[in-house]
Amino acid sequence: MKKYILFNLTILLCSNLWSQVFQDIDETISGLKSTTTDLLDYSDISNEPIKYVRANMIFLRKDDGTGGFQLNNQAHQQYISDKINNSNYFMANITSDYDTECYDGSLGIINDSKIRFVYNVMYINNSTAWNNGGGSCSVLPSNLAALNDSIVQNSTYPAINMFYTEDQTSYQNIVVNQNCPTTNGIPTTSCTYWPSFYSFNNAQNIHMRCSYTKYYWMMNCVVGNSYWGSPSQSTVYGWLNTGRVEAHELAHNLDLDDIHKTNGDCDQHLMMHNSGGYGNFLSPIEIATMHKALSQSSARRFVTETTYSSTPIAISQNTSWASSIRIYRGLTIQNGAAFQLSSELIIPSETDILVTGSGSSLTASGATIYTPHTNSTLDLTVQQNASVTLNNGTSIQNCNVSVQSGSLTINNANIDISSSGSFNVAVGATLTINQGSIY
Repeated sequence: MKKYILFNLTILLCSNLWSQVFQDIDETISGLKSTTTDLLDYSDISNEPIKYVRANMIFLRKDDGTGGFQLNNQAHQQYISDKINNSNYFMANITSDYDTECYDGSLGIINDSKIRFVYNVMYINNSTAWNNGGGSCSVLPSNLAALNDSIVQNSTYPAINMFYTEDQTSYQNIVVNQNCPTTNGIPTTSCTYWPSFYSFNNAQNIHMRCSYTKYYWMMNCVVGNSYWGSPSQSTVYGWLNTGRVEAHELAHNLDLDDIHKTNGDCDQHLMMHNSGGYGNFLSPIEIATMHKALSQSSARRFVTETTYSSTPIAISQNTSWASSIRIYRGLTIQNGAAFQLSSELIIPSETDILVTGSGSSLTASGATIYTPHTNSTLDLTVQQNASVTLNNGTSIQNCNVSVQSGSLTINNANIDISSSGSFNVAVGATLTINQGSIY
């Protein structure tokens, strides 16, 4: 049975020198990065809901169940829980500590990113997929591809698949043979895919290498080692800075770049690339970038279906959307604004599309409007002499329609009111159908 976990936990961040020595974030990023026009003002998230992003945390082990974290090991389970808790804490409690080398402070600070991760923890015994050492990091090497396909095909909801694999050589040397190298030579690289702004069904994966071997080395070789000043177990555990690498890699999935600096510059920034990074600062620009990805890129697939806000997006001036978008609030077209839609619009079923006021209009041409829930309905309301025109193959799925006044014109378009929906045109309102259907 799958177990879904979402926790928030207040922690103390370790920001001393040793955390910089031991906490590795050293990945390559795969995939073509692209940009599109902002359809919304993503810098203003004041009315946005918290967006819950699904991720499968997949721990690979050898065929016999060894070589990784164990369900019956309390310390292992605490470590995994801390990864989950802390990565969400980082996103909910953006530090005020930042380096002006990377952010000038002109846009202020946003303390809550309004992004959280919902983790589904999985343990899979597969020796072939387990061994991924040496060389540069590949997000989805051939020995993980089939496993990834199987997980995708058997999942009820899409999620970012995060694979935790090991390196046979390092594992054999440190864990099995009980050798304790003084310095960290474990290939703990991680890599991930950027989202796509054009192919909305693209897979997005993360590959974490040697998390278990690194954890074992630190807790069994570094604890009490005079080379490191004979640190206690709790001190070394703090050096792991648990959960930061998860937050960092998942932020790449939401379109954030690495920061490349030297000499300790910007170490308090979450996206600091090298092993010196220890903090979780994100600038308002970076937060806006993630929210854009969750609306306009393939990353939006992983947001839970019930994520929404009851505060609508107000369209009060002439606006045109020609790119596919998922929004998490309703739409109110008002003040005589003309809103033109010629793309895919995904909108919560718990919200409305309201076109209101004389001169206000919605014109959809070749558009598809639907909700993430296939068994619930969206409300489209036209009132106060506003107008809606649906052209050229536009389709609205699972919709309640209410034309209270004004007009609705259907030109070769379709409205699916579903078995639970309704279609009402008030006396005095106008309905015109020039080909198309209401069913």
